[in-house]
Amino acid sequence: PYGEVKRMFVEPTLRGQRIGARLVDTLENGLRAQGVGMALLETGRDQLQAVRLYGRGGYTRRSAFGGYPDHGLSLFFEKRL
Repeated sequence: PYGEVKRMFVEPTLRGQRIGARLVDTLENGLRAQGVGMALLETGRDQLQAVRLYGRGGYTRRSAFGGYPDHGLSLFFEKRL
C-alpha cells in the first residue's frame, strides 16, 4: 500500500523556516505508524520550491499514478519509508 501527500501549502511569508519539511516528516511518520511503506505525490512542474523540498527529502521521480494524467504539467515522486 501507499499513502499520498496532497495539497500541502505554506504561507509565503513563512517560507524558509522548514515548515514544509516538518510537515512532510510528520506525514511520513504517520504513514509508517500505519504500516504504509511508500509515499507518493504529484506536484506542478513549475512549483520549483516544492520540487526542491521533495528532492531534499529523499523523493525520486516516477511515472504517473492513481489516475493522474501524464500531460506534462505535473511531476510525480515516490519515497520508500
